[in-house]
Order: sequence, then C-alpha cells, then structure tokens
Amino acid sequence: MNTPQVLEVLTSPIPFSNPVEPTLDMWAWCWDWNGKKMVKVYYLLKFERFRGTKSINGLEYYPLSFDPNNEKTIADIKVHSERYIKSVSVDPGAKQMFTYQGDAYGDRRKVLASADDDEVGLQDASGAQR
Repeated sequence: MNTPQVLEVLTSPIPFSNPVEPTLDMWAWCWDWNGKKMVKVYYLLKFERFRGTKSINGLEYYPLSFDPNNEKTIADIKVHSERYIKSVSVDPGAKQMFTYQGDAYGDRRKVLASADDDEVGLQDASGAQR
C-alpha cells in the first residue's frame, strides 16, 4: 500500500545455502489489530538473489538506519501509528454505541439526526421530522 512499516527481524537470512535458492528468506513481525486485540503478525520477506553488490537501501527491505529520509520516515510512521491506535482503541461490543458522535444512517431514505441536534429523531431524506 506504499506505506512504510517498521518490522522487527525474527530470523535473518542465511546467504550461503546448498542447494542455492532463488531467494533469501527472512522472517519479521509487528503488532496488528485482529478486530478484538493486538496480536503479533509474522511476515516472510523474500530477497531476490542478485550478482555483484547493491546499496543496502536499494533492497526492498532494509534497516531504518539506512533510510536516506530517516527522520521524516520515523515522523510519518509515528503519525500513522498514533492515528491507527486511536481508531482501534475503542470500547468492546455495544459500549461503542454510547460513545459514538456523528450521523447514523438507518437505510437509504431515512437518517438519524446528528448528535449536535437538540431533538434526535428519525428524519427522511428531505429532512422532515417523523
């Protein structure tokens, strides 16, 4: 999704194996939301083999310390992470309904009035109160 992520390396690739594989495999993990709680999610990262040498930040995955825009990347990830944590940190189950602020749509033609209105009732699409 073209969004940088910071992952923790679980196992690093072993560059010399017999027989030679077309990729080097590395396992990494990070925390993710499964809909109920934060869980560790494991990722298999594959590095394509290549001949010669390559700059480390020319690889698809590389240490954050080698990022040319290190400070901007860290700031962007921090903002994105805080927004993500805020969106998933809600009360479980039906308690969410009591903390919601905003419009709620019942079906195509009816809408519940916004929480900012003095009188909350069922309105039709034209805005007429029922």
